[in-house]
Amino acid sequence: MFRSLNNIIESISTNHKLKKYFIYDQIQLIWLEHIDKTIQSNTQLINFKNNVLIIETSNPLWKTELGLQKDELLAIINKNLKTTKPIKDIRFI
Repeated sequence: MFRSLNNIIESISTNHKLKKYFIYDQIQLIWLEHIDKTIQSNTQLINFKNNVLIIETSNPLWKTELGLQKDELLAIINKNLKTTKPIKDIRFI
């Protein structure tokens, strides 16, 4: 009848419809812990859909700069992400 909180969270996190929210939360934590503060102050994580992370930049210059760093950012996120399926792309808007 009673289940531990860890069991409840685990069963919710494996629900396909809710799983993307848990992944998105993990990505936000990774972004805060592993990405440079200057980049953080010029970006905002907007959405995560179909294994693609959408990031809004403060201006077109940052969009271009981060587009050049996309592979490095993907590597950092995927290295620290606790899922079996890596993020396949980042789109900057």
